[in-house]
Formats: sequence, structure tokens, C-alpha cells
Amino acid sequence: MTYRFLSPAQSDLAQAMEYYDQASPGLGLEFLTEVERTVQRIVLNPEAWAKGSAHSRRCRTRRFPYGVFYSIHDGDVLVSGVTKGQTRYLNHLQQYFLFPREFLSPVRFVGQGPLSPDAASPR
Repeated sequence: MTYRFLSPAQSDLAQAMEYYDQASPGLGLEFLTEVERTVQRIVLNPEAWAKGSAHSRRCRTRRFPYGVFYSIHDGDVLVSGVTKGQTRYLNHLQQYFLFPREFLSPVRFVGQGPLSPDAASPR
């Protein structure tokens, strides 16, 4: 199974990494690593986590107080948010249902990037 980060999730991730890096240098990278581990857990068993709505689920990170919100479409995991709570995620959902084309583009395919399940990691 592959996965993609939608643009709102990319923005959430970048903002959280910046916040943690300002709090403590290097902590943003540790946050990214934790999100990467969470996404790997999702890919291994995408239906294991509770539904947040009819089409979405949330898997919490283990170390940070964040959840990775995602849905499953055509065998792909679509990550739509990386947030502390549901309020911001619900805003993403509202945008998706009101403006689905704008929400889904641009979509960055991450399956070949640093979060790839196939990426060699020295960890």
C-alpha cells in the first residue's frame, strides 16, 4: 500500500516541525521521525484505528500529542492532516467537501520520498 500527503497535511507537518525546532533545535526532526513511524503503522494496518467520520480515521503519534488523520482511497492512504486536535482537521474536511479539486491539488506523492516505506533509514 502506498500513501500520499495532501497539501493541508504537508502544511500541518511543516508548521509543527518549525514550532518544535524553535522550542529545541533538532526536536522538529524528531517530530518528523515520529510522524514517519506513525504513517508506517497506518500503512501496515490502515483499518486498525478508529473512524473520525464516515471516511476518515486518526492514528495518534506515540511521543507527541498529535494525530495523523487519513482516509483510504483506491488502495492508497491519503494523509489529510497532522494536528493536535480535531478542530483543525474538521476544517480540512469542510474544505474538501466544499472544494474537492482545490483540496486535492497539489498532491505530493510521498511514497518515493523520505517517508517512503522503501526508504533506507539508519534508525
